[in-house]
Amino acid sequence: MKKQHLMAILIALVVIQISVPASLIVKYEKAKSRGTIVKFRIRPFDPYDAFRGRFLSLDIEGNREIPCEEEISRGQKVYGLVKTNSDGFSVIEKVVANRPSEGLFIETTANYSYNDKAFLDLPFARYYINENLARDAEKAYRAHATFKNSDVYITVSINNGVCVLNELYISGKPVREFLKNPNP
Repeated sequence: MKKQHLMAILIALVVIQISVPASLIVKYEKAKSRGTIVKFRIRPFDPYDAFRGRFLSLDIEGNREIPCEEEISRGQKVYGLVKTNSDGFSVIEKVVANRPSEGLFIETTANYSYNDKAFLDLPFARYYINENLARDAEKAYRAHATFKNSDVYITVSINNGVCVLNELYISGKPVREFLKNPNP
């Protein structure tokens, strides 16, 4: 009898260990395949993390002082309502505390807020890249992303609040393609 209980517990633990990562994979793959693809303008900022390796930290244009209708606190789960402008680029138009029932939105957390404005910890603020390409990508990123004229942007798939960063573009090309052939 004890062996059967131990075997049942072992099987339950194995199922849980497999189902948790599998559900996360399904959640993000669903967002990537079924989500609405939007573009965000970005600005350069490139740190190095000893534990995570090289990545480009993406400063999403318009992620400063986003209007919020209610009081929110640091670390609070919030929802950024996404609006696509006439130029084809998206911005987070407003931050709300309650999950919207419709429309395009991003589920995230508030970094800080003050005077009815918020700054968000966006789930697509880092673009990880192969160590061998990182320095060249950083140079190209910085050369093409200026405050006045930027031809650097990302595409993000959004599905029911879940978002996945698809690609970083420089001069209209995916970054890896741009690095192979940077000339227009």
